[in-house]
Amino acid sequence: MNIYICASFCYEDKAKTSERKYLIEKTVDRIQEKLGLGHHYYLPHKLSIPNAWDISIEEWAQAVFETDMAELDLADLIIFLSFGKENNAGSVWEVGYVVGKGAHIQSDDVQKIVMVKMTDEIESLMITNSLDRIISEKEIETYDWENLPHYKTKLEKLS
Repeated sequence: MNIYICASFCYEDKAKTSERKYLIEKTVDRIQEKLGLGHHYYLPHKLSIPNAWDISIEEWAQAVFETDMAELDLADLIIFLSFGKENNAGSVWEVGYVVGKGAHIQSDDVQKIVMVKMTDEIESLMITNSLDRIISEKEIETYDWENLPHYKTKLEKLS
């Protein structure tokens, strides 16, 4: 199974960026323990573009975009680690792209998205109303990752 992990991790505050990357990787470790290591996990922040220092920023950006799009299109499962109002445009765009392709349709032959609420921050109503699988970070170990049932954790705060 191809699993795409989308999460916001880049901030002006370098310490916050480092902390967020660490939290994302620890969360992915927990998910891998539950789902198993025999899957292909794609984390965009771990992407390395060959010869990146020898190409223009425009070429680098295009290579990142093309790689991320290819991974999104190949994904059997999208796991969106949501930080509420701190989600960046890239992560939200990725979810919107997949939803727009029909990933939320109840069918076994399309991609599925599971949003994991990483904080108690306010969530976008456009995201929460477009997804059928929303769990809290505390539910990672108890969620049925094999069958991916439709489930929404209690959403106390919406924007």
